[in-house]
Amino acid sequence: MKENYFLRVKKYSPTRFWINNPTPGDADKLIEADPPVVYRMFNPVPPKVVDELLEKIPDFRRAYMEDALSVDEFKDFGPVALFRDSFVKGWTYMLKKIKERRKKIA
Repeated sequence: MKENYFLRVKKYSPTRFWINNPTPGDADKLIEADPPVVYRMFNPVPPKVVDELLEKIPDFRRAYMEDALSVDEFKDFGPVALFRDSFVKGWTYMLKKIKERRKKIA
């Protein structure tokens, strides 16, 4: 089987940490189908979608609207706190592993 985008993602990202979190079975189906990869990162979001998110998700409104989130609220804002705490957890884990590795080779 030729190595396509989905095969590389599965090979180099064996965890489920993918943007859409496909299951291993989903990844296998995508690899088999070998669909074209279409870059959509900068496609505009339809205003109707943004309006619905603003209406239904208060935290989206707070993050999206200018001045809806104060500077003091930012550090404890859910998405920011989740990212920060995940980063700190990973950073702490990596420092621990480096320390363990250095002890082994010293």
